[in-house]
Amino acid sequence: MGDSMRNEEIVTKRIKSLVAESKKIVRLFSARSVGVSRCRAWIAAAISAVSKAGLEDSSPYLARAKIIYNMAAGVPEQNVAELMVELSDLLERLIEDIEIGLLRSVEIRISAETFDDIIDHAESYLEEGRKDPAAVLVGVIFEDAIRKLNHLNGNDIKGKNLDALINALKTAGVLTKLEAKEALAAAGLRNEAAHAAWDEFENEQVRSVISFTRRLIREKLV
Repeated sequence: MGDSMRNEEIVTKRIKSLVAESKKIVRLFSARSVGVSRCRAWIAAAISAVSKAGLEDSSPYLARAKIIYNMAAGVPEQNVAELMVELSDLLERLIEDIEIGLLRSVEIRISAETFDDIIDHAESYLEEGRKDPAAVLVGVIFEDAIRKLNHLNGNDIKGKNLDALINALKTAGVLTKLEAKEALAAAGLRNEAAHAAWDEFENEQVRSVISFTRRLIREKLV
């Protein structure tokens, strides 16, 4: 995914902006400089941001945010600002949990599911005797999974090749010695497929990388 800003960073930045904006709106509402519609619009925007934070349906954050949103439509106008304050406090706690790694972004979970689907396609190609496109597909997914694992563990990924990223995960204890060895072999296949070195690998190597990458995603990213 290159060096583009991750979904988690985008959502966190948006939530921080909403928290800062809420304090201003509450002051203006108290001074009667803005109306209740401005407060309700902020609450709607806050709910949208929370819904993009990758929370489970059972999350207390999401559950309480929805309750506040529903209450805002029915309480007396003078009480809407109080709900804003409560929701703003909730957003601040949510940011803290995101930043210390207690929550994974929806991007990671969705990517894991998407990765698994693409690996299925790679496996189908291999079964059809098309090892080359299978190797290209699984190689791309393998590399992205390694980069996401490093990102999740706070490792700098800019300008680093796959071998360096794999070693960083090994040093951090995310990958065992054996897993790191398998990952380096997968990185070799990724490099060969990326450079169209089709004669440098066989079906069994592709099959092995497919199996390892699927396991990596299910055990480390989901």
